[in-house]
Amino acid sequence: MEGWLREVQSPAATPATARRVLGDLQQLQGALSGNALAESYYVQMLAYTKLEDEVGVCRAARQVRALHNERPRINLATRAIELFGCENP
Repeated sequence: MEGWLREVQSPAATPATARRVLGDLQQLQGALSGNALAESYYVQMLAYTKLEDEVGVCRAARQVRALHNERPRINLATRAIELFGCENP
């Protein structure tokens, strides 16, 4: 996950980078569990933010809040839900 996280957090990240990372994660998520699954949703949330995809951000942020055990990640997901005005947080 760290490689994808670095890619989407990079100042040089583009929408194409975000789309590629999302594609990679979608292929993998079915085989993940626990913290790895939670972190994949965190990376996904950041990629959707790069794409300005509010629905994607909201969906991923909800998963981060439900699955992650790291408070900073949960706090950022909560903030994304507030900023994007996600329904049914």
